[in-house]
Amino acid sequence: MTKAERQESRLDTLSDELQFLMKLKESIGKLNNRIHDKLAYIAIEKLKGPNPGIDDFKYGGAGVGGVDIKGYADGTLKLVAEVKATHTTEKVKLRGPQKSQIRKDLQRLAAVNEGQSPIMERCQGAA
Repeated sequence: MTKAERQESRLDTLSDELQFLMKLKESIGKLNNRIHDKLAYIAIEKLKGPNPGIDDFKYGGAGVGGVDIKGYADGTLKLVAEVKATHTTEKVKLRGPQKSQIRKDLQRLAAVNEGQSPIMERCQGAA
């Protein structure tokens, strides 16, 4: 095998591995969304017990911007909730970007709760 043939063979191998890894990454992204969806539906079921007056729960889906779960009573927004599918262990702690995203989510929920958010205005306008 010539040097050029070896180089081409290596390039083919690397390209095949890259395609495999890209498909795997796509599958993991879909898996993460499905995990988030299941957690949201579990959260809704758990929220129903302590919130019997809320007759309608809305979940937009994983990857959709804004508040994950909204609960309505008689058409009025009464509850907002975020779902986090971040996995931590004693050895694997939250990192800076994860902490930053959680902080933003909490600020968004607080703004909705205080009625100072465009999300709240859209929710009230839709009711």
